[in-house]
Amino acid sequence: MKSRKRQPPVTLTALTVALLAVASCQPSAAGGPPEIVIDRTPCSHCGMLISEPIYAAAYRVAGSEARVFDDIGCLREAARRESQKDVRFWFHDASTGKWIDGEQAKFVTSPSVRTPMGSGTLAYRKGDS
Repeated sequence: MKSRKRQPPVTLTALTVALLAVASCQPSAAGGPPEIVIDRTPCSHCGMLISEPIYAAAYRVAGSEARVFDDIGCLREAARRESQKDVRFWFHDASTGKWIDGEQAKFVTSPSVRTPMGSGTLAYRKGDS
């Protein structure tokens, strides 16, 4: 009689990876900026994986899922096609790396700033030096 090897149950690691993948697609519970899993979450405009969070940005049109971008330039291009009503934007503060609400953001664009898609645009919290 041949002995059969039992297939191992789903490992904790595989389950964790699956949960992280699902969570990366969900907006945060409070309706704030979405979670981005570095090198796993694709840009909603160009499809490139977001690997440098300082350049990442996001927006959400009321009643829909948040969209994330690897570069403020990608967000700008995608937002041009959206309804301008009930849109909320978030950007990473280039000084702190933390999310800031779009209404609190000011922008600096320079050809010497090398962003993922070449927009050269950084966001900073208004009032910060």
